[in-house]
Amino acid sequence: MCIFAKITRLNKPGHLFKSVKIALSPKEFDRINIISLLFGILGVSILLLGIQLLHPGSYMGVLSNSYGGWLGIVADAVLLYCINNAIKREEEQRLIEQFGSESNAFALDATKKLRKKGWLNNGKLNESNLVHAQLQNANLGKSKLQNVDLSHADLSNSFLVEADFQGSNLTGANLSKAECRWADFRNVNLRWANLEGAILDGAKFDGADLRFAKLGKINERTTQIDNAILQEGMSAEEIELVQNSCKLIRKTMSEFSQAFYRELFKANPIIKKLFLTNIDNQAHKFAQFFEILVGSLNDTEKLLPALKSLGRRHANYGVQEHHYTIVGAALIQTLRKSLGTTFTNDVEQAWLKMYGLVTMIMIDASKGLV
Repeated sequence: MCIFAKITRLNKPGHLFKSVKIALSPKEFDRINIISLLFGILGVSILLLGIQLLHPGSYMGVLSNSYGGWLGIVADAVLLYCINNAIKREEEQRLIEQFGSESNAFALDATKKLRKKGWLNNGKLNESNLVHAQLQNANLGKSKLQNVDLSHADLSNSFLVEADFQGSNLTGANLSKAECRWADFRNVNLRWANLEGAILDGAKFDGADLRFAKLGKINERTTQIDNAILQEGMSAEEIELVQNSCKLIRKTMSEFSQAFYRELFKANPIIKKLFLTNIDNQAHKFAQFFEILVGSLNDTEKLLPALKSLGRRHANYGVQEHHYTIVGAALIQTLRKSLGTTFTNDVEQAWLKMYGLVTMIMIDASKGLV
């Protein structure tokens, strides 16, 4: 190992990890890999040449005289190469963690280092977990951050020109006053995000989910937002369809709620374990909330806090995301049986939209996204 220690300026083989971590720059890391590879090739080549060129009678002598020494060089080269790569991976992980830090100073320092290495632009950070990252005033121009989790991150006042966030999760992120010209937000989850005051000229939002996002003023001539999901509520016609059909079952609401739970447990008996209280009491609570919910569809400001609170409570009860699909199917089936021929396709679609909106808010709240 001493030959490599001299070439790479390592002090002692026994202090390899410490010396490399402290004394070497990224360029020196690459130099070590090149030297290790060259010596490895040299060692193997000499062995092969000795075997191939010398006549059979002396080939054992070549092996016996040189094999041990050259094998040691090859082993040293392989070992140094592996150690060097392990250190590089450790440094990479440390920088990514620092980049996603909840300390703005640490995050900005990591941003500069990542940009210097080229990792911001080459896709190295794709699919990283950067939840709650404090990246205010960061220079992320032309960064490639695809499929990254930046939920609740603070990117306010950041430079995001031509940054690529395709497929990322920016739920609840703060991008207020950020310069987002020509940024790529296609298929990005931006629910509950704050984009007020952001410069969005040329930005792409095809397929982005912008429900409940604060958008501020958008120049639709320069911002590609046509295919984004913007609808955050129900139309007046849809609300009327839901409320009118609810009136038809109001007199028998107690029976309706009991029928709903029978339908739910019949299709999914295992879900009954989630209900710790008496089912009759649960049905009564359901009937009360059901009427309040339908009656409040015109008042989003009143409805949102109640749904967020309900979603958080349900998470504490052990309710998971797939349970909402099960409950939705039981609700629609109960409505179909209760309303009969008045449960037209338009009425069903209005109820499905309402349930989708309600569950989206509750699920986001259960995950701490709102």
